[in-house]
Parts: sequence; structure tokens; C-alpha cells
Amino acid sequence: MSSFHDSPATRGVCQSGVVTTRDSSSGEPFYVGRDPCDIADARQWLTTQLTPLGLDTEAIDELRLALTEATTNLLEHGEPRTKSELHLSVETDRVHLMIRDDSPPFEPGSPGDTDREGGFGLLLLHMLTDEVEIQPGDTGGSVLRLTKLRPVTN
Repeated sequence: MSSFHDSPATRGVCQSGVVTTRDSSSGEPFYVGRDPCDIADARQWLTTQLTPLGLDTEAIDELRLALTEATTNLLEHGEPRTKSELHLSVETDRVHLMIRDDSPPFEPGSPGDTDREGGFGLLLLHMLTDEVEIQPGDTGGSVLRLTKLRPVTN
């Protein structure tokens, strides 16, 4: 079965597995491969997971953009066989999005380092989320953890 993601970036291009049935509460990760259409699927998966949580549209859009930035960088700079694994966890006051990959470990410079081409991805991630952590993975690669605070309602 396939789905069609109707956005300007993917209109008429991406046809891939149905992502709206993925349930993050099951603990199953969502995988993003080397196909740019996988990023569109990941964005749809994230939206499907976040919408029922009552996050405002701006918070969802910021997390979607942060996910796009991170996975696009992996697509551009990662090893050809790289597959990213996405995990979403929710606490009362925050949402954590973890992106694990098996590329060589990422060693970040300073966010917004203007001495090299590019280098603004980390700055963007810091602007879009409340916490950004990058650590080496247990078996190689890197783990990026993005945290977005959410208002607590009484």
C-alpha cells in the first residue's frame, strides 16, 4: 500500500509506505533511509504523532522543521548506507525527538560558525527547540536529542 504526500516539495514525486498508522507509543522506531521521500514520510509521521497531544501548530511546525534540518544533513553528509532511527517520547511538560544514525560520529563546531560554508544547522536547531543534545551512539554513529517544552495545563 502506498500514500501520496501532497506538499510543494513532494507533489507528484514521493510514493512510499503509509506512515499515518505508525504508533510511537509502541516503542517502535520510525526509520528514515537515503531517499529524500523518506524525509517527507518522517515529517508526516511526526505530525501524526504530535497532533493528538494538543501541541499548538507553531510547536509542531518547529519540530517538523528541526526534523527536516537534521535528516537532510544526514542525507547530505552521512554515509551512503546510513539509515536514521527516530524515536518520540512524551512527558507532561516536554516532547523528546531522538534521531540515531550509524554515520561516523558528528563533531559539531559552534552553532553559526561563519568560518566555514554552512554551519547554521545547529543554530537553527537551537532556535527551533528548547534543548539540543548530540552524543556519540553506543555502537558508533551519533544520537541527536531535540526537546520541545510544552505548556502544562491544569
